[in-house]
Amino acid sequence: MQNFKLLLIDSSENKVVSEEERRFLAKGQWQLRMASYSGSLPLDYSDASWDAVIWHLEKGGNLKAVLEEAYRLVAAGGTVLLKAALNAREKAKIICIAKALSSTYEMVPLADKNQLLRLQKPALSSNRALKGYLDTCDANSICGWIIDENNINQSVEIEVIADGELIACAIANEFRQDLLDAGIGNGHCAFSIDMPISLLDGVEHSIDVIEKHCRYRLSGSPQVFLLPHSEYKNIEANRLTSLVDFFLKNITTRTSLSKDIIYSGLGSAL
Repeated sequence: MQNFKLLLIDSSENKVVSEEERRFLAKGQWQLRMASYSGSLPLDYSDASWDAVIWHLEKGGNLKAVLEEAYRLVAAGGTVLLKAALNAREKAKIICIAKALSSTYEMVPLADKNQLLRLQKPALSSNRALKGYLDTCDANSICGWIIDENNINQSVEIEVIADGELIACAIANEFRQDLLDAGIGNGHCAFSIDMPISLLDGVEHSIDVIEKHCRYRLSGSPQVFLLPHSEYKNIEANRLTSLVDFFLKNITTRTSLSKDIIYSGLGSAL
């Protein structure tokens, strides 16, 4: 098993790597290194050798200086995950600062409410020959396909980004007969992701699909998704109907159960 080093930066006394953060890390054995942040930058590291960095940010402070330090960590270590519990306005502000500071490194905004940004070095070029297409974005799903023509038996990982935020990850390994008939690999290179409910709001959204590691963008991407107002009204009506049916079913079930208990009690008493 491969060994890696993780640098955890936290201003609190209880420095813990959460389960969500563990999923961010690659598979392998991780050795934890810790550093405290008290508002003074740049940070002093006793060991400048690491493979990934997780930084628990606190509200306030000099965001520009924090991001400059984060980019320095990317240059030294590779990948940095910034975590912070920020509201939408604070999050948008720090993302704008990050974009303005550097175009050298990749910046991926994260949709999770407690995760902010992933900063990383661009993937090195390889002998991969990626080809793919974002077919459809509708009220039901986000569908398409992607293949590495130099290795058709190796499934490709993708990320779905909506309005600049990561909303889903998937492996393109679903089978489609039309792809096989068209001579696209072995046909097992498709993906279909349920359209998030949060995007079914009658507002225009930009949907982008990219390869996870080298950031190849699928042809036909990004697409603009806008749920027609008539469909939005139908979805809302169906949700309301389902909710009413659910409560009525539960009320009926509870009423029947109560009667059975009463009748059972009366029977034993007689």
